[in-house]
Amino acid sequence: MYQVILKFRTDMGNDWLVPKDFQNKIHCNNFINGICKRKGYSLDEVFEVRADRKYCKKYGQASESIKVTSVKPSKD
Repeated sequence: MYQVILKFRTDMGNDWLVPKDFQNKIHCNNFINGICKRKGYSLDEVFEVRADRKYCKKYGQASESIKVTSVKPSKD
């Protein structure tokens, strides 16, 4: 399981946080590419959520008690 919080920049200049579980990084990249093509948004950051932690789905962002690791977006 690959848990991430994706941060997109919308066409209106706002940030859109998407917490999501993927089977692997390839599935994640396909999702990112789809959002960028369909909505015209750009990917700003990807935060990997540690497997032993949970994120707050209700608010779409990490709570203070969890550890997230920022990684650079792939250029696939």
